Amino acid sequence: MLSGYATFANGSGMPAQIGEVRHVFGKKNAKEEIAKGVWEILQELAAKRNVKVDVKEGMDVDGEGFGGSDGRLV
Repeated sequence: MLSGYATFANGSGMPAQIGEVRHVFGKKNAKEEIAKGVWEILQELAAKRNVKVDVKEGMDVDGEGFGGSDGRLV
């Protein structure tokens, strides 16, 4: 079981810890859950700022897997 969160560089304007997950089975699943949490926050920020967020071709934001052709998060 894994727990974790995403961090961003100082001065990015992002919270210190976002996308926190706890007790997720498997490293890949934990990364995907963290990425989902980050994606939700980025969508909220975009909506508040009236900014349209486009998803690049090949990215899956429906929970079927994030990342590039090598399976890593991008």
